[in-house]
Amino acid sequence: MNNGAMVKSNPSDATPPLLTWGMAAVIIGAATALVGTYWDEGWHTDFGRDTFWIPPHIVLFGGVAISGVAVALWTFLSYLQHKDLRATLRRGSLLLGLIGILATLGSAPIDDFWHASFGRDSVLFSAPHTFGLFGIFALLGGALLEASRISGLSRRWLIPFGSAAILATLLVMAFEYDADVPQFAVFWYLPILVTASTLAFALSHNVSRDEWIATKAALIYTALMVGVFIFLTVLGLSKPILPVVIIPALVFDLAARRRLYRPILAGLFTIVWFATYAPYLNYVTDGVQLDLLDIAAGIPFAFVLSWLTLMLTSTGWPRVSPKILVLLTALLVANLSLLPVMAHDPGQGDEIGQMQLVASVMEGGAVNVAASLPGIEDCELFNPVRITARRAGQTLHGTLERKEACRFSGAIALPERGRWFVYAELTRSGEDLEAWIAVIVSDNPRTFERSSSLYIPPESIESPLKVVVSVILYGVNIVMVGAVIVLFRRQARTIGGTREVRDGPQ
Repeated sequence: MNNGAMVKSNPSDATPPLLTWGMAAVIIGAATALVGTYWDEGWHTDFGRDTFWIPPHIVLFGGVAISGVAVALWTFLSYLQHKDLRATLRRGSLLLGLIGILATLGSAPIDDFWHASFGRDSVLFSAPHTFGLFGIFALLGGALLEASRISGLSRRWLIPFGSAAILATLLVMAFEYDADVPQFAVFWYLPILVTASTLAFALSHNVSRDEWIATKAALIYTALMVGVFIFLTVLGLSKPILPVVIIPALVFDLAARRRLYRPILAGLFTIVWFATYAPYLNYVTDGVQLDLLDIAAGIPFAFVLSWLTLMLTSTGWPRVSPKILVLLTALLVANLSLLPVMAHDPGQGDEIGQMQLVASVMEGGAVNVAASLPGIEDCELFNPVRITARRAGQTLHGTLERKEACRFSGAIALPERGRWFVYAELTRSGEDLEAWIAVIVSDNPRTFERSSSLYIPPESIESPLKVVVSVILYGVNIVMVGAVIVLFRRQARTIGGTREVRDGPQ
């Protein structure tokens, strides 16, 4: 009997200090990877594509390596306790951690294969990138789940920091909007934030008896993002806006304390997000801006997603038909797999020389572009085609003309404020070429200058193989998210978590 009891005992009871430090290392590694992610975003925004061995990549994968070592330690300690590999792997939290770190590490070679096979496809929502992102989410989910089983003071600080790490990871899904390099329509910005934060806060409440766990997680996350902001400012790189997630988090905690019905909680949470972020984006920051249509259409859409998330994460059986879930999942996978995505961070391609670009942004969004080819002979072989600008799923075109043998000028009108990537497109002996410069449209006229790579742009190849690989990766993402939700629901029933929201009057 005693032996049997020992097999089922918690490994954390046997070696709490080592296990506690292991969980802390997972969280620290994930936070380090987050810093690397935002640094990488700023690097590509300002410099374009570069080699793999750039400082942001080293920090990002260094953070992943820290988490990987911690998971290895965690696995070793668990095996020492059970003396049985199958029993070790039956522990749900550890299995999540192993799956998460394998997915995160595996996303790098998959991403390399993806670009080699299918060309430019570097937005966050490409299949390999989301595979790595949700790998980190599963890894942190396992660590937070394990931390909730550790008793004493360690549990009291591990859970808030682990919850903040999960919040940070999920909010990365909106970081292209935060950094003012949106790839898709602005409409999606706040629904992503609402859904991601609903999932993060609901999971945190499932494993914590702390009634203010969402607020504490939001405070820690905000402090981390302030650090990222200062770090990138010191480096002189583009940076994301500072988040205003504390107010929605506080409302979530207050609503959970009052045991509000799910639709009321989701509606209140959604309205607070929009009421906080719409004026913040439109009148405080100078990047992404929401119009009335974005707000009017976004609120009901975000509300439905938040309500569905609450139903899936609550301790009671969610009142959602399995058939509907399967249908929604299939539609989501199909749409993500077929949706064409293009990189916002240009510069991918074989370089043939340099082009000097000067872009003068006038009031009202008119942009005049001057381009020259210093150090290139036979400039008459280069023929101007057009000016192209991209932002938030929009592709606009303007004129480009030759002024002298090696000098060109063009103009384009940009309809909204924020950062646009402007390309000078040319041909040489029938071969397409491009060079780019990032410009920011605002109320004040500004001039931007850049010595840019002139390169042959690679094609983005659409093929059945790409669709198949996308379906597989997005499908695995959904399975990882589902596994986290299931295990957290079980843990909530075990510890009697504080949040017990309902569908409506019974």
